[in-house]
Amino acid sequence: MSKSHKNVSNKATGAQVAVSESTRPSGEKSRKVGGSTRAASTVSRLVGAGAAAAFLSGGAFAAEVCATGGDGKDAVSFGGGATVAVVSGCANNAYLPAGHDIAELEAGGSVVYADDTTNTVNFRAGSDGQIVSINSDGVIQNVGAGAVNSTSKDAVNGSELYANAASTAAALGGGAKVAADGTISAPTYSVDGKTVNNVGDAISNLDGRVAKNTTDIEKNTTEIEKNTADIADLNNTVVKYDSLEHDRVTLGGSANAQAVKLSNLQDGELSATSTDAVTGAQLSSTNQNLADLTQSVKSAMSVSTAGLPAPTSSGTNAVAFGGGAQASGDNSVAIGAGSVADQANTFSVGSQGNERRIVNVANGTQGTDAVNVNQLNEAKTQAKNYTDKIAKNAYAGVAAAMAMPNMTPSGPGKTVVAAGGGTYKGASAGAVGVTYRSQTGHWLANGAVSVTSTGDAGARAQVGYEF
Repeated sequence: MSKSHKNVSNKATGAQVAVSESTRPSGEKSRKVGGSTRAASTVSRLVGAGAAAAFLSGGAFAAEVCATGGDGKDAVSFGGGATVAVVSGCANNAYLPAGHDIAELEAGGSVVYADDTTNTVNFRAGSDGQIVSINSDGVIQNVGAGAVNSTSKDAVNGSELYANAASTAAALGGGAKVAADGTISAPTYSVDGKTVNNVGDAISNLDGRVAKNTTDIEKNTTEIEKNTADIADLNNTVVKYDSLEHDRVTLGGSANAQAVKLSNLQDGELSATSTDAVTGAQLSSTNQNLADLTQSVKSAMSVSTAGLPAPTSSGTNAVAFGGGAQASGDNSVAIGAGSVADQANTFSVGSQGNERRIVNVANGTQGTDAVNVNQLNEAKTQAKNYTDKIAKNAYAGVAAAMAMPNMTPSGPGKTVVAAGGGTYKGASAGAVGVTYRSQTGHWLANGAVSVTSTGDAGARAQVGYEF
């Protein structure tokens, strides 16, 4: 900074006035003491009413005024030729010699404190000048933070400007930063896949898309309104579940509504486990098959109930067929009007007192097959022939026994040979026998052989002891 200045100070109070080097106390003697110019006499004046003016002490006593050169605390850059004056280091109020006033200091570009209790500095508040100028390399330092509001006229310092720039950079975002010189780097925004480096381009991009979105929203709103109307119409025609459990659907909307026809159904699966709906075509086919079966049954048999009650089958797995037929036994079958099968595992074609014949029964071939009368008669004949043969042989046996002789010898050592014949119920037999008595007369031995009319033969042997 330029150091072309002087300090005018009051050593008693410490107040100073910075004056330009061209300022001189005219008509008064000066002397230099330690680089200072001392002057006597006093003037008292406030400079610039209503502004920060220099306060000069007055009175009938002498005051020292000093002007020192150099930089110091609270440096301020101002004055003619954009010089720097340092206000510091002197005591008491500033004085000028008698016969001189403060205007001479002001004319020389000096600045003074308003009084001895404040740090306020006036820049020629009473003049018409509105410009404070320093040289191109000058710096005003130690400037306090000025008020920042809509009515403030305070000077602001560098830190306030930096904070303002930092706030602006933060508001801009996009990587904007404050450089050491206080400038803000351009932000970088990615908007709709494009990179822009200023707010204007970003807003323009957004504005174009917002305009398009507005148009799209208006279109969507129109379509939504139409969809809402369509949905309202659908609610009147759509088929819905009767409950949130999805276990029941009532066509027509309510149980009392008119019956509804379902059309264009696919054929459902026909099986023991199927839960599919069947079509009219499938049902028609079933009906036709049933009709054909019914016709076949009618063609194969004729059923006349003659006013009898319907058949009943109360037994488990029982079958009753015919008017008034009853099958109450488990696994029983009652066939024919009035037939009763009241025992388990029976087949009835009538009832007690109303028996029926089963005719045209084929010959049974297996052990559990029914037999017909022919088979029964044949069995009877076979049985008769068998018994007749047994009887004939038995009768012949009786005849053979009757024919065997049993004659006793007349004395010891004698032998009798005899022949005999016999008949019994048409059977006959012939026999020959021999009897011997021992020499002692006590033992007898007899043997005989017979032949029957059936061709069978028999023999007999006997031993006896007489005493």
